[in-house]
Amino acid sequence: MIANSISRLFAAAIALGVGSAAVCAAEYTYPAAAPVRLPAVFVEQNLTPTAAMPVAAVPLPPAEAVGQKGAWGETAPACKTAGEGSCNRLWVSAEYLAWWTRAMSTPPLVSTAARGNPAILGQGGEVLYGGDDVLNNIRQGGRLRAGFWLDACRTSAIEGEYFALANSNDTFMDGGNPNRTTARPFINAQTGQPATELVDYLPPVGTPFAGSGALCGMVTVDASSDFSGAGLRYRRCWCGDEDVCGNGWCVDWLAGYRYLSLNEGLAIRERLTSLDPNRPYAAFDILDDFGADNQFNGADLGFVLTGHRQRWTLDLLGKLGLGATRSRVAIDGRTTLTNTLTGQSVTSTVSVPPGPNVYTGGGLLAQRSNIGVYTEDSISLVPEIGLTLGYQLAPHIKTTLGYSLIVWTNVMRPGDQIDPYVNPDLLPDEITPVTGPLAPNFPGATSTFWAQGLSGGLQVDF
Repeated sequence: MIANSISRLFAAAIALGVGSAAVCAAEYTYPAAAPVRLPAVFVEQNLTPTAAMPVAAVPLPPAEAVGQKGAWGETAPACKTAGEGSCNRLWVSAEYLAWWTRAMSTPPLVSTAARGNPAILGQGGEVLYGGDDVLNNIRQGGRLRAGFWLDACRTSAIEGEYFALANSNDTFMDGGNPNRTTARPFINAQTGQPATELVDYLPPVGTPFAGSGALCGMVTVDASSDFSGAGLRYRRCWCGDEDVCGNGWCVDWLAGYRYLSLNEGLAIRERLTSLDPNRPYAAFDILDDFGADNQFNGADLGFVLTGHRQRWTLDLLGKLGLGATRSRVAIDGRTTLTNTLTGQSVTSTVSVPPGPNVYTGGGLLAQRSNIGVYTEDSISLVPEIGLTLGYQLAPHIKTTLGYSLIVWTNVMRPGDQIDPYVNPDLLPDEITPVTGPLAPNFPGATSTFWAQGLSGGLQVDF
């Protein structure tokens, strides 16, 4: 959808650019010079001027005289040449993005082992999902930029941009295999030893199901990430010194405002049914949900070094943003127990302290010890570098190919907010009094996020 929208924008921009080119040509079409007549003496004597007979050169009329009013009503400066003047004040570019972002780290979330083994890590169990990075795929997106030169010499401008990457999703599912166990690993906070919550488990072949804790179930892990940003800045050309702006190079200074948004989620859900005759007709729906929203607002300073050679241009961008990041983390968890015979169900709630006749507790990694909404403010740096190669297809149309890198410090990501230590007494239905520490907890960990990749698009001058 993003690619189709950008394609339509390119087509409209080209049409507008061609139209503006015609307007500019019309604005600056000047009358032809009057015919030059030789002095009458040459005509009467049928003489031809020679080198010995100097003739005053007839100057061509200037395309736009200094002090003449242009189409915008401004006085044309001495710096302009023929065909320029007040044309091409506005420019718009649209780019397709193919970027990578820093993956999200998580603790081990799903483990597996042979049938009859509870899949405890280090005791025959292996990590099936988590324990490394997720959301490490390439992401498509788009970026729009626009600017307006405030003077005909193009020494100062106001410009803005907006970019967004398509939502990145990672989904994992497992369970329903009678030949192996599927479980969710954690660390028992009471003993400090690894443990698991069984999702899909059958006892060893030949072992009775009664009292075995046999289960048939599935576990699903969903991770998502949404990244976007915008900016508005003032651009000033530093071209008063030949040492700075000579030989086809020029430096523009940038100063303005920058905004970034990173919204991510990580949810682990179990749906399982008891196969143990000692606990018949019991079905469980267990959910752990971690979400993190980060927003950056700050000042942005930098420069653009631009080089020109015939139809080619090369832009080198360097910027540094300094401001505040507000991070909001939401942790939720619940367990729904359903009697498959009667269809009656009850969903756990967080009650502090646990109330009478209340099915108390959360999921597995989200309990009353860490369930809630947490807000943190921190100072962040946002450096950005860019390299853009341009080729002038027509007087008002340029195609571009570039590379960008954005770094953002002190962000909170869902995977970093998962505490693998769990007190089993907190699992629904909570045991009171609780023995041992209240866990899991909210880590409040921050990390550095980055996005980098390639871009390609068109720029149209109006």
